[in-house]
Amino acid sequence: EVSDMNDNIPRFTFGNKTVQIDELTPLGTELARFDAKDGDAQRNGRVTFYASPESNLLHVVPQTGQVRLVGSLLGVSQVILRLYVKDGGDVTLIGEPVYLSVSVRKSSRARRRVRALSEDLTYSVTVPDHIRVGDLVFTVPDQKFEQRWFEVISEADSPVQIERDSGRLYLARDLREPAEVVVKIQNLRGDEWYLCRLTLSTPSQADLQWAMFPSPFLATISPDASPSSVVYRLSARQRDGTLEQAQFLLLDGGEDCFEVDRRSGMIKITGRPLTPSREYLLRVQAVDGRGRKGPPATVFILAGYRPPQFTNSTYSLNVPEDTPVGQSVAVVQAISFQKKSLSYMLLVNPGNLFSINQESGAVSLTRTVDYESGHNLHNLQVRASEADTGLSSVAEVVVHIMDKNDCTPEFLHSIYTRDNIPESVAPGTSLLQVLARDCDSGVNSELSYFIPSGDFDITSEGVVSPARRLNYERPNHIYEFVVVAVDSGAPPRTGTASVRVRVANSNDEAPVFSQSVYKTFLSEDAGPDTLVAIVHANDPDGDGVSYAITGGNEDSNFQLDNQKGIIKLR
Repeated sequence: EVSDMNDNIPRFTFGNKTVQIDELTPLGTELARFDAKDGDAQRNGRVTFYASPESNLLHVVPQTGQVRLVGSLLGVSQVILRLYVKDGGDVTLIGEPVYLSVSVRKSSRARRRVRALSEDLTYSVTVPDHIRVGDLVFTVPDQKFEQRWFEVISEADSPVQIERDSGRLYLARDLREPAEVVVKIQNLRGDEWYLCRLTLSTPSQADLQWAMFPSPFLATISPDASPSSVVYRLSARQRDGTLEQAQFLLLDGGEDCFEVDRRSGMIKITGRPLTPSREYLLRVQAVDGRGRKGPPATVFILAGYRPPQFTNSTYSLNVPEDTPVGQSVAVVQAISFQKKSLSYMLLVNPGNLFSINQESGAVSLTRTVDYESGHNLHNLQVRASEADTGLSSVAEVVVHIMDKNDCTPEFLHSIYTRDNIPESVAPGTSLLQVLARDCDSGVNSELSYFIPSGDFDITSEGVVSPARRLNYERPNHIYEFVVVAVDSGAPPRTGTASVRVRVANSNDEAPVFSQSVYKTFLSEDAGPDTLVAIVHANDPDGDGVSYAITGGNEDSNFQLDNQKGIIKLR
């Protein structure tokens, strides 16, 4: 029977991956999946995936190679994960790493408000159909404040009640349709607070979401428009992104001035007189093909002229520090409800670091930026104007200058030396510490150390120790090797330094004679001082040797020079 040797290193099937996700992506979402192959059999060919260093935001499933989101991405612009694959052999073999780069974009699910703390947290909560009034529905998480209290601030007829101290939500009434609940989380030790938005639904309710853009849903109509004029079009899709052939209902609002076509989603005027400059609020809902209801929404219709609407009320841009001057970093756009051309200008532009194209809204740099300078956050204001009507709107643009891995790790010294280390020193004993610095930030500045030589080990703090017993008898009694510092950027950068360890001798070797037996012949009439033999020995430690007769000279017939090893007759 032929046994398999673990002689194949596992390898990833594909290389690095890059994904872009919304900052409100639900926890548990699979972001990527990696595969690897190992040419060995059975246990030796069984591969396991892991990340190093580990991330508190992303989790690698060891058996499948799936990467799942396990932490909130609010306030995070980019996550880089370094993945490894290893086999199951007795002596584990580890393949070359690959990198997963996750770019996080700001969410457009809710109208953004600038607050001292982060944007809203958003969760989708599925409430079981059999749940009863008074049962626990969800516990609102909070990891920002040591002490806090919770408050439901959505409409009075909220389907849930909350415990102020614990954040536990209990069902207060039957959940007849999907509902949005807004919870305010207040710091008890200060004025800070933020919001948590929950979408509650039951399995029997439709898995629909609105597909209109942008939010909030705004429209205009002339007060003199003819009956059946189209004002707005509703559309819905499944949460997986596929379009849904839904029907649309007008729940309330509109003062009988508007109607909704159930199949097309067209909102039209009925012909009843419209009040000029009045804004009408229409509450609408989508229903899927099986009659299941989706979440309601509100459409705001103004009878008159409406200022332009930006696609976001707040834009958050991540600009790499190596972005060329003049290259567009984002396009800030608005919608004209009067179908007029718009012009854009920067109202707030500290240091005139940015410029904007007046016609397209494209934002670009006017000069190079350097993350390491420390000026990495810039708040801009953009105005979109209609020349004919004079109407305008303003949006905030928050620019984060992002670090690029453009710094190479540098050791504080090019050569590290340690002298007179006894060759008998125990493996694992600390000999010296090396230290490197990286002028980048975040993951790009996180360093790890390794030594290509098998004679020495190094810790994550740069402490060097012998991996095995040292040997004084090596050339010049010196160990000389290279230590490498690697940052965690993608791709990583490396820096090197030299280490010299001079070994001191320990008397751990016995002298060795040049021969095990010395034979000589003497005449029976040989006289005193006759040369009998010369013995010679060396000490592997390099120490001097001395000689002594330990037996066979009971009659004292022989004399020995204890330094030279010369034996003569007495």
